[in-house]
Amino acid sequence: TANSGLYQFSAGPSVVFTGDQIGYLVYLDLGNEVVYAKTGDGGATWTAAANIGSLRDQSDGQVAVWYDQWTPGDVTGTVIYVVAAGQTDDDLWFNTIDTSDDSFGVWTKVNTTDGTAYSAAAGSGVAVTKAANGRLFAGICGTFGAANTLVLAYSDDGGSSWTQTTPPVGSPVTAAADTLQLLPLVAGNDVILIQQDVNVGTMRYSIWDGAGASWSTPFVTFASWYAQNGNYDYHWGASLWKSTGDIYLVG
Repeated sequence: TANSGLYQFSAGPSVVFTGDQIGYLVYLDLGNEVVYAKTGDGGATWTAAANIGSLRDQSDGQVAVWYDQWTPGDVTGTVIYVVAAGQTDDDLWFNTIDTSDDSFGVWTKVNTTDGTAYSAAAGSGVAVTKAANGRLFAGICGTFGAANTLVLAYSDDGGSSWTQTTPPVGSPVTAAADTLQLLPLVAGNDVILIQQDVNVGTMRYSIWDGAGASWSTPFVTFASWYAQNGNYDYHWGASLWKSTGDIYLVG
């Protein structure tokens, strides 16, 4: 059974279909463990939840996934990339599910620089993606120590090790509940970071320059209709049409 109280903030996807019949759902169960269920009949029935490794007690945490073949140019990859964060483990964690045999990787810590305790009590978002050159990106908006922080990192070895990046110019996180999503772009091994600024009520983006290996543009505000509601946080999500490079956002 899913712990439904832990999903109100994450903008990233948690469901992957590798074809029209086989699909995977990654979520936190009532014991706050990162698990997945699988369907082989288009979603009519699902397997019982299975633990993804041994990451436990992700209280107040969030989960997001990315699939190899969602990245432009990849038509053969079989790996689902998973990120999860929780108050108990005080970190952003990464793992994989290989859909060719449903095997797992090893949970690896992403935030290598911001080592102070992470608190997701305010409900932050997590994100993961893969650029066209295979470089993995992961991120989180949350409270590390006493500061609201945007943590972004990349990996060139499939997630075994991570390097934190300097966030884009103009990227102070105004609330721990700010959410984000990472998507690959078609050209140049670039990646777009989309972030919701909860307190200000805006959507903004920045581009990772694959050639320069840095966030090359300051945040650009492109929408201001996300005014915060006193009782509810607005939901949103973006999707990439990999054949054209167009990105569609709804909220």
